[in-house]
Amino acid sequence: MPIESTQVRWKATYKRADTGKSVEQSSINVILLESESLAIGDITGEGAVNIDDLFIMARDWLQADSIADIYPPPPDGDNMVNFLDFAELAENWMK
Repeated sequence: MPIESTQVRWKATYKRADTGKSVEQSSINVILLESESLAIGDITGEGAVNIDDLFIMARDWLQADSIADIYPPPPDGDNMVNFLDFAELAENWMK
């Protein structure tokens, strides 16, 4: 469904490691659409489930709010990178 670009807004808040201070950025007219052809487990979005995706999952193991939290899928996910996510990645390995 087409949307007006003026309706798309995003905001990101993060902490700078060297200062511990929060930084907030926001913008309008920016949208990221995920391809429907991506295999579950393609965390990097490069078109294959491979070692790059496994690296991100290992880096974020047992962490919340990670892009590697792929199963159960959002919005009903468990908000944790764990064996459920690894099983999905393994199921689609090298696809």
